[in-house]
Amino acid sequence: MSKQQVKDALLEGFNPPVFPAILDALRKAQVSTGTTTGHALELAAKRVRGFTHKDRPQTSDGYEWFWGLHFRCEKHNTRSIVVLFPWTQDFNSTDGDISDRSIAIYTKGKVGEDEIISLITQLQEQMSVVSGKS
Repeated sequence: MSKQQVKDALLEGFNPPVFPAILDALRKAQVSTGTTTGHALELAAKRVRGFTHKDRPQTSDGYEWFWGLHFRCEKHNTRSIVVLFPWTQDFNSTDGDISDRSIAIYTKGKVGEDEIISLITQLQEQMSVVSGKS
């Protein structure tokens, strides 16, 4: 179930979720660097320009996410990106990843895929830095 993309799980005030292919690499980086706690995710996020806060949001399907990392877009302060990390409690997983579902990206305003990919790439890099595995 870990790669399940729940496309109808809406986050209030944001556009529907998107699932760029780079999310698999983000999840692998999260696992390989050990940045699986809320504290470690926040440390990595604080090193990325535009980070505003973390929270534990709930989407319209009733799922309460492990953590949401919120970022303001550099060029347009009215636009934002939220990276939602699922809980890792799918112990019946058959693909070796116990995440409940895929990481999801939500945006506010018109955010280009290039901005999303840039943010995810920076977040991956900072996961390596804060874990000492760079």
